[in-house]
Amino acid sequence: MSLFRDLFRFSTQDVAAAFKHARAHKSRNGLKVLAAPQATPAPHGKLLIITTKSLGKAHDRNRIRRQIKALFYEEKLYQKPVTWIMLVYP
Repeated sequence: MSLFRDLFRFSTQDVAAAFKHARAHKSRNGLKVLAAPQATPAPHGKLLIITTKSLGKAHDRNRIRRQIKALFYEEKLYQKPVTWIMLVYP
């Protein structure tokens, strides 16, 4: 369970470093995926999800975040030592 929590926990410095080195990976309507090398060496990757308020109410945004986290974990995308940033918008 602690591995699951570590996959989605970021410090302010981690977020700043991730955005500084991020490169566009994929883009679709309503979703943009960026990839950045990890600032601190770790045996697993991480995922940062940012949803805009224009997506709907808080429970809708939380549901989207939970679904993305579940896919990230089930598909074992954390095995690459990369920080993934997902920007979700309408």
